[in-house]
Amino acid sequence: MLFNQLASLGLLPDKIIHVWNVTAEKERTGPFTYQSTINELDLGYYSLLNIARSIGSVCPFRQVALDVITSMVSRVNSGDILNPSRTTILGPVLTIPKEYSNILCRHVDINTSDQLDILLNKLFKELQSAYVLPSIAYRQVDRWTPYYEHLKLESGSHHPQKLKQCGVYLVTGGLGGIGVAISKYLANEFRAKLILTGRKSKLQVDVSELNKIGKDIIYLEADVAAADEMEIKITEAEAIFGKIDGIFHTAGIADYAGIIQNRAKEQSEAVFASKIYGTIVVNELAKSRNVDVLVLCSSMASVAAPFGQVGYTAANIFQNSFARYLGNNVVQSIGWDTWKEGGMAVASLSSMSKQDQERQLAFGLSDTEGIEVLKRVLAHDIPCVMVHTRNIEMLTQKAEPGLNSDQEELKILQSRPALTATYEGPVTDTEKSISLLFSDYFNIKEIGIDDDFFELGMDSLKVMTLISRIHQKLNIQLRINDILEHATIRDLSKSIDLMAGINQMQRKRAIMKFENKIEL
Repeated sequence: MLFNQLASLGLLPDKIIHVWNVTAEKERTGPFTYQSTINELDLGYYSLLNIARSIGSVCPFRQVALDVITSMVSRVNSGDILNPSRTTILGPVLTIPKEYSNILCRHVDINTSDQLDILLNKLFKELQSAYVLPSIAYRQVDRWTPYYEHLKLESGSHHPQKLKQCGVYLVTGGLGGIGVAISKYLANEFRAKLILTGRKSKLQVDVSELNKIGKDIIYLEADVAAADEMEIKITEAEAIFGKIDGIFHTAGIADYAGIIQNRAKEQSEAVFASKIYGTIVVNELAKSRNVDVLVLCSSMASVAAPFGQVGYTAANIFQNSFARYLGNNVVQSIGWDTWKEGGMAVASLSSMSKQDQERQLAFGLSDTEGIEVLKRVLAHDIPCVMVHTRNIEMLTQKAEPGLNSDQEELKILQSRPALTATYEGPVTDTEKSISLLFSDYFNIKEIGIDDDFFELGMDSLKVMTLISRIHQKLNIQLRINDILEHATIRDLSKSIDLMAGINQMQRKRAIMKFENKIEL
């Protein structure tokens, strides 16, 4: 491992400049393919995740500045070439500083056709400046920063002209919350024939639920990321209903993989399957059939970059960029805020109390509101629109859940819940310190030294907070895996005492070396 080698040589960096994603515009040729997208993800998205994980593992408390230089990621001028696959690099750029308090990230996009001496001079000055904005772009001598233009789309008395009576529409993720709402709108207002796809087998689908959506429906179990499978199954459905007139791509899964440090590549790929590879597939279906409309259902996560959801953030950034890249009046990406009557957000809150669910969904869109927004967006030829019910600046601010450990609160500790282990109190000083710290964090009176952290409600997001608090209290630098692999106070205390002993021995050796040198 590179970072282990650098650490052994005493050469750990304070600044990293990442330039894997800088290419000349002339090198960007041919259509987007599965393989070209994989290549971009490896050089960008996965490369940054590997760097962040290495820092988190080898030097979790070392302050590191990470500058990510790219080309073809930001569209500043109308003539700029955009590479949607490469824009996924913004997912890690926005998420890494939220998950790693010791890493600063900045993205700088350049145009490689600009005059080289001017470009290098601007870059040199930028890389020496303070980290203020997460993403900027240089074009010639000008420095550009992103902004959001607020739009007010008026309601019209007529339905969008892109939609036709008795049309045939494909809705991917057709049994999800947004998919069902859009399908009902098409069936009720346009008497549309609907082809719905999903991950469920036909045996798992309740026919009565389909009947509630509309009269003319074909349901297909299909993998939206599998091009050949989709082509065959859609062609078979078209033999019954006729050629499809439009596509609503609502398919997607929630990103439960959690923090970057513990995220496996397969977990990100699962999120990318529908959002990235599926988008490429449905666009090919749309092109070959010359459809009137292709709507990509993106998310405000592309702007908010939620803690623990780097894959979902990157995937939605791709969908927005893809629509802007095509720049036609057929493909539109809508970055939805939460829908409160169904969908991924509602499903993810199923374990919460009703009161907590209501609080989380207070800003959500109703199905009626969501469809009204859809109608207004379809009435305008805008490639990408973000739909937010809250202040967009509030959504983009850096969020570190639970890391404000210096803030004092008046707490009433709850009684010890029913746990698997029998209560045994702390004995050693380290056990007592951690017990008090965990008791305060989990808001529980008595936490025994054999109680499993995950039984108490620990998850990968909370680990980050506890590492910070342990460092403040005991001056021990833990890695995430140190807590995950020692999931009781007894085991963690032993591990911490062992670390403290090793650290003390190293300090003694350093002092002896120093004293010997002085004697010489």
